[in-house]
Amino acid sequence: MLSLTKLKNLLQLDDVKGLLIYIPIGMILIFLSIEYLFFIPIYILYLFYIFKQNKILFKYVLIISVFFLLIYLIKYISYRTYNIKDLYKGIVVDKNDNSILIKYRLNYIKCYIKNEDINIGDKILFNIKETDINERSVEGVFSYLKYKYSKNIKIEGKLKSFQKLKSFNIYKLKRLLVNYIESFGPNSSDYLKKLVLGMSSFSDELNSNISDAGIIYLYAISGLHISLLSLYIKKIFRLFNMREEIISIILIIFLFFYLLMCSKSSSIERAILMISIKEIFTLLKFKFNKLDIMSISFIIIHLFNPFSLFSISTYLTYLSTLIIFFYDTKNNIKLSIVLIIFSTPLILYTNSKISIFIFLFSIFFGVIFSKFFIPFTYLILFLPFASFLYEKAVFVLNQVISLLNDLNIMINFSIVNPFYLFLIYVLLFLLFKFKHFLKGKVVVISLLSFIIFLNYLHGVVSFIPTVKVIDVGQGDSILIRDYNNTYLIDTGVSDDYHTTISYLKHNNIKKIDYLF
Repeated sequence: MLSLTKLKNLLQLDDVKGLLIYIPIGMILIFLSIEYLFFIPIYILYLFYIFKQNKILFKYVLIISVFFLLIYLIKYISYRTYNIKDLYKGIVVDKNDNSILIKYRLNYIKCYIKNEDINIGDKILFNIKETDINERSVEGVFSYLKYKYSKNIKIEGKLKSFQKLKSFNIYKLKRLLVNYIESFGPNSSDYLKKLVLGMSSFSDELNSNISDAGIIYLYAISGLHISLLSLYIKKIFRLFNMREEIISIILIIFLFFYLLMCSKSSSIERAILMISIKEIFTLLKFKFNKLDIMSISFIIIHLFNPFSLFSISTYLTYLSTLIIFFYDTKNNIKLSIVLIIFSTPLILYTNSKISIFIFLFSIFFGVIFSKFFIPFTYLILFLPFASFLYEKAVFVLNQVISLLNDLNIMINFSIVNPFYLFLIYVLLFLLFKFKHFLKGKVVVISLLSFIIFLNYLHGVVSFIPTVKVIDVGQGDSILIRDYNNTYLIDTGVSDDYHTTISYLKHNNIKKIDYLF
């Protein structure tokens, strides 16, 4: 039988640390097995490996993986089989130019609005007309349905009518904070909403420039933001000679309310949960390892919402945290390079392109954000009289990003399937494990080069003649490939996701020989 005592003993082994990391790996593998059947034997081999290593750990990996699978299936069925009700009652937790996000029980409802007088914190009785989502069954094309599930949005539609109800809730404080931020200059308020509350506030052009430069992660509220904020809070309360236990309790309560203030984000949830668990374990005088803290946060988040594993930001935030823990160095430039190396395959799998200057941009802007911009952002909230300085700093930063975008050179290349992606990451981890073993490094680099070459050939040569019917909504686009030539019959109408082009880019197909 499993028990907390056995688990505690497992975690306190002096010679082995961070064993809980095997549980999130098991959860990810069973999730991938649901999406891609060829991961099932990999998951079975993984379980066999864990069983040989530690039978107690094997029980926890297996039980939590099965529990995760059951929650996934229950939520999937509930998302697919619900009936639209005449009336809903919920609280508005977020708002942008054309939509509101409403907290409804344990899920969210997204409503598209026009000029309705609705604000964050309003409790409303409403009905909606559900929007049909034309989901494409095409590899390499953005899946809005999966994105919706990852955000725990159960229903989406146009707001038909609503009635405001009297209520006081925590989100009214968020509305006051948003109104306060909007009193700053236009550029300042956009940055403050983005960096303090995680709200989408940038223009499409600026978002595109930031994404192409490869620094979009700096604009998401991440572990860096939360760590700096927690550090400032502790330093302030220490000025009053308060006991560390009291400071920890205040910090946990503050972070909980801060999480409610922010828009949903895996990086925010991960960072806040990790810091809170660390503070709780410290209060309980419980021994802990950083990897165990990260693993517990992963398990909690993804047992509540397994679909958040559809979000690429989930993998990026946990991967970055894992690299920081493993690659123990005080050299920020070396660490930045390693983080970029490990994040690049995921970026290429999702975006099919990357900046040739990503190392330079990431190091340059990383220093600016960590040493200057993020501290300045939090500070300016309490010094509104100095907002003109922040407005000028934001203006200069936007101009620099725009200038660099004009000079930027993008490489169009994609990791064509999740199996290649999986192999690349296994080899990358082995490469850093063998960093002091020359023969091992040579073997791993050779295998890594071979996998990347196979991935490249996927778009250049078709060893087996294939016919691919691409789902483009009205009609189909048919891609035919033989050994030397690529034929495309029809392209489909223009759509929001550029379906046919996205499919070609994702498969590294650079040239169409015959278009009909």
